Amino acid sequence: MKIKRQQGMSLLELMVAMTIGIFLVGGAFVVFLSASDSRRTNEDISRMQENARYAMDTIKADVRLAGYWGLTRDVGIIESYNGTATQLDEITGDCAARWYIDLANAVFASNDSNPYAATCLAAADYQANTDVLVLRHASPIEAAALETGFMYIRSDAARGEVFEGSTGAANTYSTDAQDHRLLTHAYYVRPYTFSAGDGLPSLRRLVLNSNGTVPVITDEEVIPGVEDLQVQYGVDDNGDGAVNRYIDPDTALGASEVLALRIWVMTRAPTNERGFTDSSTYVYGSRSVTPAAPANSFRRMLLTSTIRLRNLGPVSTP
Repeated sequence: MKIKRQQGMSLLELMVAMTIGIFLVGGAFVVFLSASDSRRTNEDISRMQENARYAMDTIKADVRLAGYWGLTRDVGIIESYNGTATQLDEITGDCAARWYIDLANAVFASNDSNPYAATCLAAADYQANTDVLVLRHASPIEAAALETGFMYIRSDAARGEVFEGSTGAANTYSTDAQDHRLLTHAYYVRPYTFSAGDGLPSLRRLVLNSNGTVPVITDEEVIPGVEDLQVQYGVDDNGDGAVNRYIDPDTALGASEVLALRIWVMTRAPTNERGFTDSSTYVYGSRSVTPAAPANSFRRMLLTSTIRLRNLGPVSTP
């Protein structure tokens, strides 16, 4: 009986098998890359949505409170004394003369410009052609105790007073009087998040704060990934209590009254996306933006909201 010897694969068979294997591995790799890109795109979109909503919700809560002064609605009767019958002085990092207690202007916005480049907001920390929004109000929560360095408003139905926590109020008030912390926030967009040149813009705000001894202006991050903030005033031209038109903050108001703010927040993905080109033209406020290379390789999301001013008061323009 003749025994057959076992033979290996021929060179041709080996090459065919390798070729098939390469195609299979390559196909699996393409599928992996596609799934990875899709997952990253979905994550970026979700992150943009979260950032935009958080930024807008933070600003909206502040806007709704702007002009709220505790138990009085008349800003004209609120005095600014430090407990010794002398007017409050300037504080470290203030943006302008007595800016931190400018209660007469509960709402202020600049149009595509930085009004505080020479004081509290350095030009290198400001994203060009974005708006700056300043909001002032008392905290909605009554203060349980006065803390050194923080500013407060004490008010009853007849009068009000701004003072620093360690000095207390100078005037006499009814037993119904309440103390609320004074809040002053200036929202702006910075061209970086962690360090200059990192390319990830962020929404930030200047905050009336305390260093434990005296009032100071500090800077805090709201959310990264925001590359534009735009604001318009909703004005009533004929006194009927309804908004007739929306104007940029640097437009003269005349006899018109500001009833609402319209706000746009533009968020951007933290990283660029391979093979993606943003060819959209974003039209919002008085702007029309078409991203150019290399910025057009990032995904973007635009969110807008219109907020009624509940506590009506003067609104200033530059």
